[in-house]
Amino acid sequence: MFTQIFKHSKSKGKLLLFILFLFFYTKTYSQQFYAATSAGQLQLVTLTANGLVSETVPGCYSYFSIAIFTNKIYFSDAYGHLFSGNLTGSPVSVTNCQLISTGVYANSMTVDKQGVIYYAIYNQLYMIDPNSPSPVPVFLGSMPYSATGDLAFFQNELYMASDRGIVQVKLKAPSNSTLYIPYTGQTIYGLTNVAVNGKDILFALSLSGNSTNLIELDMQNKIVKGNAGSLPYIVYDAGSVTEAGEVPSIEITDTRITQECDIFNKARVEIITKQHTGKYTFTLGNGQTNLTGIFDNLAPGVHPLTITSDGEEFPKHTSFTVPDFTLTAPFITPSLKNPICDILGEIKLDAGVNNSTYTIKYNGNLFSFDHTFSGLTAGAYHFIILNAQGCIVNEKDYTLQQDVCPPITVNDVQVARECDVFGKAKVTVTTQPHPDNYTYTLNNISNATGIFDLVPPGAYNLVIISSGGDRVERPVIVPDYALDIPNITYAVKNADCTLFGEIKFMIYGDTKGATSIRYGSQVYPIDQAIKTLPPGANSFSVFNQQGCVIDIINVDVALDPCKPIVFPNAFTPNGDGINDIFRSNQDANPLKFQLLIYNRWGALIFKSQSIFKGWDGSFNGKPLPFGVFYWMASYTMIDGKDVAQSGYVTLIK
Repeated sequence: MFTQIFKHSKSKGKLLLFILFLFFYTKTYSQQFYAATSAGQLQLVTLTANGLVSETVPGCYSYFSIAIFTNKIYFSDAYGHLFSGNLTGSPVSVTNCQLISTGVYANSMTVDKQGVIYYAIYNQLYMIDPNSPSPVPVFLGSMPYSATGDLAFFQNELYMASDRGIVQVKLKAPSNSTLYIPYTGQTIYGLTNVAVNGKDILFALSLSGNSTNLIELDMQNKIVKGNAGSLPYIVYDAGSVTEAGEVPSIEITDTRITQECDIFNKARVEIITKQHTGKYTFTLGNGQTNLTGIFDNLAPGVHPLTITSDGEEFPKHTSFTVPDFTLTAPFITPSLKNPICDILGEIKLDAGVNNSTYTIKYNGNLFSFDHTFSGLTAGAYHFIILNAQGCIVNEKDYTLQQDVCPPITVNDVQVARECDVFGKAKVTVTTQPHPDNYTYTLNNISNATGIFDLVPPGAYNLVIISSGGDRVERPVIVPDYALDIPNITYAVKNADCTLFGEIKFMIYGDTKGATSIRYGSQVYPIDQAIKTLPPGANSFSVFNQQGCVIDIINVDVALDPCKPIVFPNAFTPNGDGINDIFRSNQDANPLKFQLLIYNRWGALIFKSQSIFKGWDGSFNGKPLPFGVFYWMASYTMIDGKDVAQSGYVTLIK
C-alpha cells in the first residue's frame, strides 16, 4: 500500500503526507481535528450530528505531513523541509512559520508528550527534537512493515498505518514491530486520536476514491468498529493535540482580581487559562458570558464560573471570590526624620505586609513603599496612597520641624604604635554621635573618618570642622617608638666560601614583649638560629606577641675567603728547616682530609688524615733515597664540596 501512495504522489509531482489535529468534546460539545489534503491544504474538520464539516485553515506553504503539539503545528513538504507554526486566533490560522530542519523525507509523522517528532519513510523510523539548538534526524531502525501515511501514540504506545493494517511500533527495537490490527482491502493514510467523554479513541483515515472515510478503531479488542463519517477530499495526514496520547483539559493558570478604580468596592476579574487552540466561553453564575474571561464591576462575594470550549476539552466548573476592599485599606506607619544642622529631613511610609501592594503619589510622581523621600526642609507634606490599579485608597499629611544642631564633642584621641610599620603611629579620634558631617585634619591630612595611619613622631594640632558650622582643636603627641625597643644582642657567623652565614639573637634586660624575628618571608622564634644569610646587608624585624613590629635590626654578614689546597712537586728532607716536609699549604681549612703516598711499585708508604701532618721522606723510620713518588689527596671543603687530587712529587737529596 506504501508503493501505491508513493506512485500516487509521484504522479502529482511530490509526495504529500498528512497529520490530523483532533479536538473532541463529550455529549453536545463539538469534536474537531486538522487534516492535510492531497492539494497541500490544511483543513479544520468538525464532527457534528449531521456529519463532518470542513473549513480551510489559512497559513504557510504546502502541508504534506503534520503533527500537533499543544498550539504548535509541525509540517513537512515533499522536498524534505520540516517547518513549525503556531495555531492562533478564531477562526484559527497558522502563523509564525519557520524552517526547523532539512532532509526530513517523511510520509508519516507524529509527536510525543515531550514534543519530540517521530516520522517514517518506507520501513525506516526516525526521530528529531525540534527544541534542540540544531535539530537533526536520528535513525532509530528499520521495521518489517512500510508506512502508508501516519503515526500516532495511543496509551503510551506508537502505532503506524501500513499497507497491511495498524502496526504497533517498538521504539527501542523497530525491527520487532508487530501487526496490531490487520486491515486489508482499503488504503489507510491517516491515524488520529479523539477524546470522547474523557477517553482517548484512535481513528484511521481510509482512502475511498477521491474521498476519505473516518474509521473508528477498537484498540482494546484489536478490531475495526465502523465508519464515523466521510470527507470530500483525499487526506494525506492528520493530527490532534491528543496524538501524543494525552487528553487535553481546560486549565486555569491564574485568576487576577483587581479593585475597580472609578467604582467603589467593585472588582475587575481576569481568568487566565493555559494556551489553547479552541474557542473558550466564560460564563458567570449571574449569566454574564464572554469569550475573553474578563469581567468588570463585580461585587464582593463568591462567583460561580463555567468555561466551555469548542474543542475537545470538558467544561470546567469552578468559582472565585471577590474580596470586600473596604476591609483591606492599608494602615500606614510614617517614619519622620526632621532636618538638623545642614542635613535635610526624610519621610518614609510603611504599609507593612502590603508594601508591595500599594504605591505612593507625591508631587505628581509615583513611588514604591521602599522609597525614602529625602532632601526635605521643614514644612508640611501631602501623600496619596494608590493600589496596584492606580486607585486612591488613602491620603496622608505630615509636618517636619527644624531640629537644633549639636556641638562637636570629642570623646577620645587614641595614639597607638603601628603594627606593620616600625616607628610610626595610628591616631584614632572618636566623637559623640552626630547627624552632620565632620572633617578631621592632622599633619596636613584631612578625612571624614578621624583615623590617621603612619603618623611619624611629633607634636600635632588636630582640627575638627562640622558641616553644621562648629570647629574644635586638640593637641596630639605621637611618641618616638624607635626609643622604646627591646634589649637584643646577636652573634653572627660569617659566610665562608659558598657557605651562607647565620645569626642568633639573644634577649637581655627588658624584652618589651619581643617574641619572634622575621627575616624575608619567614618568622622564627627569637632564640632560634637563622641560617642561609647571604654576604652583605641583612634586615630583621622584631615582633611582639600581637604580631606588631617593635624594632628593625640591620646586620652586615662578612664573607670569609675560600682558600684552595695545593701541593708542591718536590721537597728536600735534609734537615735544614726549609721544605723538609711534603704537605699542602697550611692556610686552608678542609674537612675529612686524607693524604696517601705510594712508591713507584704502588706500595703505600705514607698516610695522613691532617692537613698539618706531612711526609718527611722516610719509610718505617728510615730515610728514602732520591726518587719520584705518587700521591693522592681527598677532602671536603667547608662549603660541603668533595675534592680529589693526585700527582707526583720528587724527593731530592
